Amino acid sequence: MRSGGKPLKKKRGCAWRILGLLMVLGLVAVLAVDYVFNLRSTIVFLAFRDSRQPLEVRLGGSGSWKPVSALTVARWIAPGAEGRGQRHHLAHPGAAA
Repeated sequence: MRSGGKPLKKKRGCAWRILGLLMVLGLVAVLAVDYVFNLRSTIVFLAFRDSRQPLEVRLGGSGSWKPVSALTVARWIAPGAEGRGQRHHLAHPGAAA
């Protein structure tokens, strides 16, 4: 106790603050490295470089799969009847969707 009769406050949570700061800095570092070295594209390349089957794209509306080489640029930009504005999903045949 202090001389004024008030108890001293204990500092708590310093380790949690340091851990949180380290986690934020780690996330920023991962995002920076991904931006500089384009890690996501490199991972896809390494996953499919020895593949015997072509990379396929699942089209939005119908859910059908087509080889990437069979699609045109216009088909990628405007999917048309297959689902306008839908996202295309890349996957290897036989991979879990």
